[in-house]
Amino acid sequence: MSVFISVGCFGHSVGTTECMESIFETIAYNLENRKWGSRFPIIMNEFYNEKLKVEHIDSALNELDIIEKELKKIKIDQVVWVKCKELRHPAIVHNINQYATNLADYFINCDGENMFKLIRYTMERGRRLKKDVVIFKL
Repeated sequence: MSVFISVGCFGHSVGTTECMESIFETIAYNLENRKWGSRFPIIMNEFYNEKLKVEHIDSALNELDIIEKELKKIKIDQVVWVKCKELRHPAIVHNINQYATNLADYFINCDGENMFKLIRYTMERGRRLKKDVVIFKL
């Protein structure tokens, strides 16, 4: 299943549901001591649950700054592939940056764009347009 994030009629493909799940699981495991939403409640709860309200975008962007900064310090062998544990080479099935040296650079979309930059861009667009950011699956 494909996942998209959108603001109004502007949307971006972010990859498979497994890839999106892996991003959130990796954050929870590595940055929240396996306690989902304990440090990043807006990103991990509201955004993850498919709708980031416009009034929470600034807080979400602040959380995203911290997430990216901290994931830059963690090597890619700490990625979490919950639904794909049986895969030996997730790069074959999912869009990942095979040249990444840290988790902030590891996840990319199908166009090769860094996932965190794409999420940031979409949130900033939501702030400019004063619209919610929505995650949807097709």
